[in-house]
Amino acid sequence: MSGVGVFGGTFDPIHVGHLAIASAALDELGLESVFFVPARRSPLKQAGPLASAADRLAMLTVATADEPRFRISQVELDREGPSFTVDTLEALRGEGQLFLILGSDAYADFERWRDPARIRNLATIVLAARPGAPNAPAGVRMLDSPLMDISSRELRARAARGRSTDLSPRAMADVVVDAAGDKKAEDILVLNVSEITTIADLFVICTGRSERQVQAIADAVREKAIEAGRRPVGVEGYNGGRWVLIDLGDVVVHAFVPEERQLYRLERLWGDAPVVLRIA
Repeated sequence: MSGVGVFGGTFDPIHVGHLAIASAALDELGLESVFFVPARRSPLKQAGPLASAADRLAMLTVATADEPRFRISQVELDREGPSFTVDTLEALRGEGQLFLILGSDAYADFERWRDPARIRNLATIVLAARPGAPNAPAGVRMLDSPLMDISSRELRARAARGRSTDLSPRAMADVVVDAAGDKKAEDILVLNVSEITTIADLFVICTGRSERQVQAIADAVREKAIEAGRRPVGVEGYNGGRWVLIDLGDVVVHAFVPEERQLYRLERLWGDAPVVLRIA
């Protein structure tokens, strides 16, 4: 029976840390596929996701498009009420031998989940632990991967800075803005998201009039970032050229064609973030 990973979360939004964990699970466990399962509502969190279900699903679709072994299950979004993992595993048990992928923070609350004993019967628990974490508990598999903390901005920034000078987020954003401007990017927006998410300090959002221009913007940003000593942690969506995400650790760049920017409306999604800079 083929092995199938089940990776749940709000994915609000999905970021390179999630993708690194899923990729490690594919390779280290020899899985046929990994299901990303966006939650409708976490039973243990009072506040719901900031982004709508449709927006989170759209971001997942874009982020996972380049890896054919990544799949998305809407089972929790389609089910009314809180998202209980045991129900999700029951729904997916026909897909193969299940491996439930958990981060350290999620696993810390595992005994508070609905029917943890049944969860253990339905799936092998795989722990994506932070570097330096203790050995896995009995009956739990541990992923041996360098990017394990799916919730920590600090780890992602450190991964980027491991080969970099220590530019501040604002200085790095200025490098990005200059590079995008050199390629005639339009409506360049810098948002300070540091107080409302853990995935970055600043978002840089811009528009190219065509897929080719978006790719040229992405090339310029990557080149100038490397010249400044910051090698991207990851680049997603480049082949399609409609929404390219460049992860520079504490600065994340989103370059869109106009239709995609209007569709995903990141400015509205992150509407509480202060505007640092806008060049219309």
